[in-house]
Amino acid sequence: MRTTKRVACGVAALASSSRGIAVLLISLSVACTGKGCGAAKPAGNADAGALPQAQAAAAPGAVAAQPGNEGPGLRRLPAEALQLPVPRAFDLSHVEPAHFAVALGKDPSRIFEYVRDNIAFEPYVGVLRGPRGTLLAMAGNSADRASLLASMLASSGQRVRYARGSLPEPLAQELVTSIWAERPWVQPTSSGNRSPELKAAAEKLIAGITRDSTLLRDSLKSAGLPAAAGSSVTMKSLLKETRDHYWVEWWKDGAWVVMDPSFATSVPGQAYAKSEEAFDALPEALFHRVEVRIRLEEYTGDKPSSREVLRYSANAAEVSGVDLIVGHEPVDPKNQGTGQFTPFLIAQQKRVDGSLFWLKAPRATPAAGMLDAFGGGSGEGDVVPVASAESIEMDFIAPGGRKETVMREIFDRVGKKRRLRGETLSAERIAAVSDAASADDVSAAVYDVLITTGAIDAVHVTTLSTPPPPDNEGLIDVGAGLRRINIAFSAASDALTSRIAGANGQVFRSYPDTPQVRIAEFSAQAGVARLSLDLRRDCTRTAVMGLRPEHSFFAQVLRGVINGTLERFVIDHSTQFSDGHAWPGAPVVSTSLLFERAHAENTPAVFLTRDSSALGPELPEDARARIDEALASGHVLVTPRRSIEVAGAPRFAWWQIDSRSGLTTAVTDEGLHQATAEGMIVRIVERGRETVRVAFRVGGRWLPRGAGNFGSVAEAQAFCEAMTSQLAAQGIRFTWFALL
Repeated sequence: MRTTKRVACGVAALASSSRGIAVLLISLSVACTGKGCGAAKPAGNADAGALPQAQAAAAPGAVAAQPGNEGPGLRRLPAEALQLPVPRAFDLSHVEPAHFAVALGKDPSRIFEYVRDNIAFEPYVGVLRGPRGTLLAMAGNSADRASLLASMLASSGQRVRYARGSLPEPLAQELVTSIWAERPWVQPTSSGNRSPELKAAAEKLIAGITRDSTLLRDSLKSAGLPAAAGSSVTMKSLLKETRDHYWVEWWKDGAWVVMDPSFATSVPGQAYAKSEEAFDALPEALFHRVEVRIRLEEYTGDKPSSREVLRYSANAAEVSGVDLIVGHEPVDPKNQGTGQFTPFLIAQQKRVDGSLFWLKAPRATPAAGMLDAFGGGSGEGDVVPVASAESIEMDFIAPGGRKETVMREIFDRVGKKRRLRGETLSAERIAAVSDAASADDVSAAVYDVLITTGAIDAVHVTTLSTPPPPDNEGLIDVGAGLRRINIAFSAASDALTSRIAGANGQVFRSYPDTPQVRIAEFSAQAGVARLSLDLRRDCTRTAVMGLRPEHSFFAQVLRGVINGTLERFVIDHSTQFSDGHAWPGAPVVSTSLLFERAHAENTPAVFLTRDSSALGPELPEDARARIDEALASGHVLVTPRRSIEVAGAPRFAWWQIDSRSGLTTAVTDEGLHQATAEGMIVRIVERGRETVRVAFRVGGRWLPRGAGNFGSVAEAQAFCEAMTSQLAAQGIRFTWFALL
């Protein structure tokens, strides 16, 4: 019997730094909106953010009304005012309507007043956020605000039902204009004592936003964009959505009492519209829906085919603020060369398993060889299909049936260029790629897909309780760490971009009217750990007050630059220790970083509208194919003229702008809307084979996989001991252990 010595080490920083990330990013948001520091005017000031001047009076269809103060959600309580029955945690587990109902004493009057004073109004179609999503955003339309009120009352033991009617236009206009009013700001408890590091981070963030937003503004104006005035969001469209009005009725003393907290002066019993129908539950046709599929491309010999290997669907309200964990589990946990895997998805503690597939062809066994010799082996028809590509596809279906699909690649062995040309691979090429040492190791990757339907309000990530210490096993709960990164980015982004006010009275209010998707990834290939944040679906509605409707185009550009720069900061922070040292390995690769280096190297930017011919020949063929595909779909791009070297390798990135809406996305040459960092995290060394193994815990399950090598057990021990010493000096717990 062979004796195996294992040496394992784990970094607890990713999983346990939630409170620090939350306070840091929300404090940074205070600085960057000018609420706590005047240095960040580019992010909060429309003029500095490169928005053109205009007179609202000359703009047909402009939303010119001044924001009123009669709407709901404008008299908010500080977080400390409510004593929840559970700790306030950065995973947002405390944000549940039932917990808030308990904090309000399960008193119907107090619950009504809380929704009236704390939950703002935002117009859109249908039921998008549901009770929890509306509470997360501290805002919603009448249907979602009614669903939150009904949920809190029902959890308090009250009988409720819904009612619908048509809101008179003057009242609808009062509600619509309230969306531009400035809501009370939630000041972080630590914001009064900003460290030099925070100040430097804020200045770096502001500098990046100012540099790139100015570049994009100048490039777009020189190209005559936007080409035509117009916006789908006008006062008329907002009024139409708002007049379709929902509220709650409460059964009290043998009669139904109207509970409609739509205005600052609302009281129980006060009705604003005549009831046209009443129902116990909101109609299913009102709900936005989300469908998630994992799709596989396979080659049988040289013949490609496609099949769906996993499906999950839900109302958007059910997954609002919920992360879906996507991963793969080897059929043989010891990975004895089978290359067979099961994709899985974990949502709300429930696991959905997909269909098996082969990442590489099975090895021939002696028994199979004997069968072949006697004519009983597998024939040509028994060739196993081998995976050549895998992707996550997501459908977003609005009430009425309008659908949008987005796709995120997991791996692609064919390549973007070949796909656009319609080329296929030979059986020999597929076999060579799948057997290569660098072949995709899908079980060494975890994807946290966070779906949000509204903002994550800053009130929920301040005054957090102290997180518990990491467990004694010394291994990372990767799913929890990725969720924290997603939440940190979302909360900071919403604080920075939800309301942008200019010096001349211009006000832009941005909020989701359809689900958003952010994907945080942690993977390990050949001993290198990779952390990335992908803004896969980052679209919001922009409602403009005081400017021409077409200027929402530039508001979308500014918002895209803010988010593209912010994601770089989030990954930077997530991969650094408190002394400023990053994970060993390459620095963050992001659009913001490449433009910063291009600026420092005096490399000019190129504005692309038709093809990539203006770029240098060193542009990788798949990156060029992605650029050409984006241009063909109606986008314009701003990119450095040549590649920028990062960690010794040439890299490309660009700002991608929808020429119709102004929606702006930071894209890297890998096709991800992302910032990415790489570093080495070693977990287990087995003496017999001198291999390194990484152990992930996802949804309570351990998923071991091999990933790279150390030269010896002693080398692995030395690495663990050095990391323990380095992190201990910074107050970060780092553990490793040996088993005989």
